[in-house]
Amino acid sequence: MRIGFDARAAGLLTGIGCYTDNLLAHLLQVAPDNDYYFFSDKEFAINCLKDLPHQRVVWKTNHGRQWEQLFVPYKIWRHRLELYHCLLNHGLPLWTTCRFVVTIHDLVQFHFPEQYHILPGQVMENYPRRVAWAAKKASLIITPSESSKKDIIEFLGCSSDKIRVIPYGLDERFRPLDRNISLAKVRRKFPTITKKFILYVGDLSYRKNIDRLLQAFAQVRANLSISVQLVLVHNRNALVDLRHRVKELGLDSSVVFIEDVSDDLIGIYNAAQAFIYPSLYEGFGLPPLEAMACGTPVITSKVSSLPEVTGDGALLVDPYNIDEIAHALCRILNDEQLRLALRDRGLEQAQKFSWKKATRQTLDVYRKVCSS
Repeated sequence: MRIGFDARAAGLLTGIGCYTDNLLAHLLQVAPDNDYYFFSDKEFAINCLKDLPHQRVVWKTNHGRQWEQLFVPYKIWRHRLELYHCLLNHGLPLWTTCRFVVTIHDLVQFHFPEQYHILPGQVMENYPRRVAWAAKKASLIITPSESSKKDIIEFLGCSSDKIRVIPYGLDERFRPLDRNISLAKVRRKFPTITKKFILYVGDLSYRKNIDRLLQAFAQVRANLSISVQLVLVHNRNALVDLRHRVKELGLDSSVVFIEDVSDDLIGIYNAAQAFIYPSLYEGFGLPPLEAMACGTPVITSKVSSLPEVTGDGALLVDPYNIDEIAHALCRILNDEQLRLALRDRGLEQAQKFSWKKATRQTLDVYRKVCSS
């Protein structure tokens, strides 16, 4: 098969970036006989993709929407592609000579439109229309969870038969390490971490529910005799600066913000006393799965895809209930047997996910579309 990919998200420190990087790399391993063409107008993505094996084609240009609607269709025709897979919810050309597959990771903008009207550098007014167009135009839709599938049916009016649920995989690097050694290394690298800590990994946007997490953590600090910190690992593109809120709650010495820790992330997961992810909405939710794969006890929300992803390997809470979040934190900090049980169940749940499995399922979608 001759397959093209919208690879603009390659290298991004986001769920979609992780999906793009792993799917493309594993396709080259699992099905190397296909011809793959990687499309991007982002120099950063180009630099990430050029390290993949040779005989793969990467194009770069800087013409905004013209790239998507003129350049891509022309190259699809020029190289006689059979299939084009858009990996980031939208971005399909209005016309082309091949069939389409689109991965719709989530519909967060449909759930919280007031929070996602405009993002830095990206006008979002037309976003719902572009996602709806991609869903209509595609031969098949891939989505990472049954929860997201239900959203696509509800918000976009797609039939169930058009949607394939293919869960994300899990990078094999995420694994249990010695916690004491990991904690010592983390403290040397990040001297602001001085105590045992609860960990959060992700961006700081509204749906991640960080304000309620901070309020719950303030309750924990007031009620527990043990000294503990909250470490928030985020990327530099965080939409909200919460440092002022931390100061308001009197948590200056107890909350630590850390940016871009890709090389240290596995050690940080292993060093944490527990991991918390009280998100209001996810299409999948990779960080809780990564934490479970490292043997770290997880607290997460009982909404959207998160119960589906974590199974019985996590302690589930109502993300809108601050008292319930605080109670879960107290339980997991005070109850060693609970931590051990969650560790064992989390490790077992994490073994169900792999990028090779996700890649093979994606190839089945390609074959079905190309043969129909």
